Amino acid sequence: MFRKLVPMLSLSALAVASFGASPAAAQQFDAGPPPPYAVGAPDPTFMGRYHLRGFVRSFDHFNMTLGIHHQGVPVQLHQGTIIHPTGLTISPGMFLRVDGYFSGGVFYADKIVLER
Repeated sequence: MFRKLVPMLSLSALAVASFGASPAAAQQFDAGPPPPYAVGAPDPTFMGRYHLRGFVRSFDHFNMTLGIHHQGVPVQLHQGTIIHPTGLTISPGMFLRVDGYFSGGVFYADKIVLER
């Protein structure tokens, strides 16, 4: 029985080694480290989802600039952006938490919550 088990184990190890993901393939889907002012969700299901917290520097309809660690981060809102509390008018100086994702150097907001 042992003679049959050893070749079977070596064959399964070879199969795992040949079908494993190559380092190049792993890098293709790697989102990279989050920007220094973003805190990413640790769950791989939400890869690329971030939460930003900062003061509003400017706001104009769907465009907002959020001040985080002496940097201005451009934030783009869309028709489905959820704003809490409902009916809030965003104005400079408010401290907000913004949930969304980065794309092309711009942060796209899905949810905005007034913190103070």
